[in-house]
Amino acid sequence: AIQKYRQDFAAGKHPGASASRAGEDGGRDRGVRVCVRKRPLFQHEKGQGEYDVLTAGRRDVVVHDARMHSDMRNMFINHHCFGFD
Repeated sequence: AIQKYRQDFAAGKHPGASASRAGEDGGRDRGVRVCVRKRPLFQHEKGQGEYDVLTAGRRDVVVHDARMHSDMRNMFINHHCFGFD
């Protein structure tokens, strides 16, 4: 699911991107600045089936939030898109 989302993200076809972008002022009048620092996954983490929960583009960061359905058997992923300048 994340690979498909990343392919669409790279092609500019990800939902929520335009809605998450800051206004013409770049969001400077909001008084809040968020900085994101991301480290790469280690080989042993990849071997254990872990995945990278962030996808970064030029003006967007997407957090891939894995959750369980209420039946506690099936997982689903929410993609939260945040725009930045």
